[in-house]
Amino acid sequence: MITETGVNLILDYIKNDSILKEGKEPYPISLRGINWIKFLSKHNISDQAIDTALYSEYLVLMDNLEYHLLGNHLLENGFSLYIGGCYFKDEKFITRGFDIISKEL
Repeated sequence: MITETGVNLILDYIKNDSILKEGKEPYPISLRGINWIKFLSKHNISDQAIDTALYSEYLVLMDNLEYHLLGNHLLENGFSLYIGGCYFKDEKFITRGFDIISKEL
C-alpha cells in the first residue's frame, strides 16, 4: 500500500511538472532526487517514466549548481549528484558530486 501510494505520488508530480511553479530550484531538485532514489531503491522499483523524469532533473541540477550560495545548498547539490550518479551509473554526476562534497566538507 505504501509503495503504491509513493509511486502514485511520484507519477502525479511528473504528470503535473509542467504546470508546477514550486520545486524547480536546485535545492528542492536535490532533496527530491535523494528521496525518490531512496524510495525507489528501498522498494526495488524500476519505472522508466520515473527514471527518465529523474534523470532530466539531474541534468537541470548539473547546469544550476548553487555555487553562489555555498554552504548547505551546494553541499546538498553535491550529495544529490553523487547519489544520482550511483543510481544511474553516470560518472559525470558522480565526479561532480564528489568534487563538491570534498571541497565543501
